[in-house]
Amino acid sequence: MSLGHEIRRRIIKIIGDNEYTTFTNLKKELGV
Repeated sequence: MSLGHEIRRRIIKIIGDNEYTTFTNLKKELGV
């Protein structure tokens, strides 16, 4: 197992979580 791969997976997960949170907040703001 490579350390770089683990870091990449974590970054992708963090970015994904942030995008999902932003999307949810956006829907809340628009009242959808």
